[in-house]
Amino acid sequence: MAEQPAGRRPWSLRTRLVVAAVMLIAVVCAVMGTVTTIAFRTYR
Repeated sequence: MAEQPAGRRPWSLRTRLVVAAVMLIAVVCAVMGTVTTIAFRTYR
């Protein structure tokens, strides 16, 4: 099995939840921006 390096602790649950929430918001914003851009290009 892979062991953790001595200098690194495993991420806490709070850290993992915050990272997951930020990533989810970033993906949603990217998708909304892409859809909006495509919609405006086809509208003209």
